Amino acid sequence: MFYTINNRALGTALLFGALVFSDVGKHAHAAGGFPSQPVRIVSCCAGTVDGLARVLGEHMAAATGQPFIVETRPGAAGMIAAAHVMKEKPDGYTLLFGTGQQGANEFLYKEVPYNYRTDFTPLTGIVKNPTGVFVNVSSPYKSLADLIADAKANPGKLTSGWGSTTSRIGSELFKQLAEVDILTVGYKSNPQATMDLIGGRITMTIGDVPTNLPHVAAGKLRALAVTSTERLEQAPGLPTLEESGLNGYDNFGSWIAAWAPANTPRSVVDKLNGLLRDALGSDKAREYFKSTGMIAFPTSPEELDAFQVSEHDRWGEIIAAAGMGKDTQ
Repeated sequence: MFYTINNRALGTALLFGALVFSDVGKHAHAAGGFPSQPVRIVSCCAGTVDGLARVLGEHMAAATGQPFIVETRPGAAGMIAAAHVMKEKPDGYTLLFGTGQQGANEFLYKEVPYNYRTDFTPLTGIVKNPTGVFVNVSSPYKSLADLIADAKANPGKLTSGWGSTTSRIGSELFKQLAEVDILTVGYKSNPQATMDLIGGRITMTIGDVPTNLPHVAAGKLRALAVTSTERLEQAPGLPTLEESGLNGYDNFGSWIAAWAPANTPRSVVDKLNGLLRDALGSDKAREYFKSTGMIAFPTSPEELDAFQVSEHDRWGEIIAAAGMGKDTQ
């Protein structure tokens, strides 16, 4: 069984899960004893993250006979969801689906209510989302070289909208590598930045592919390049930044991973890692990735830990080079 709820509906969903527990109990043997009760997936964000949680949760529910309840707690750059999961019992029944901003927040905010390494147990990487450079379809820019040339000729006059940590840092990295002066404009979410780009109120965005490719297909946006090291299956005609003459992005993009509270038993961690990786390899997940441009990113817990440390250090260097001060929460 599988449910998607908001905070207000959580109590009702858990009650319903208890009522149907006897019906699913006969399937518990498929999970080897865990899980033996409903599992909550706390999503840091609406849209891409909780959509993915629904797809994977449905598969894990079918595999275990237990409900996987998706609870979305957006806000504060993912810190609301993370702070909530950090305080939960480390028994594997509350999971965090978060993004790369998990390790970047300490560089951007004055107060972060958790330590991203010591307060969580890594489970597995989930997906990587390559980002791209997008402009309005009616803009004069037909290539990345056109955009960079105009930015150099008109320092400080072009604008780049961002609505997430990845988009924000991606814009700063673009400015550093292209050696251009572009004004960055913050929004509450990436879709809001995209809408202003479609409306012609900003020049460009370094946005995630799943959010923006549908607008390219609809003839509202033009994609100039992607940050992945290889061209995307969904857009084989779209060059990479390196092919477009801008080196150094090295697969920069957003990513999603799963964590449990610190001190979760290793046997439970291994069980969750296996369930999540099986879900990532399911036919439905592969179809979802193909339609959105996401790239499956299954890892061991140790591999996720090493990856998030490298991303933390990398993003810290970009933020420091940009001279970005810490925001007030």
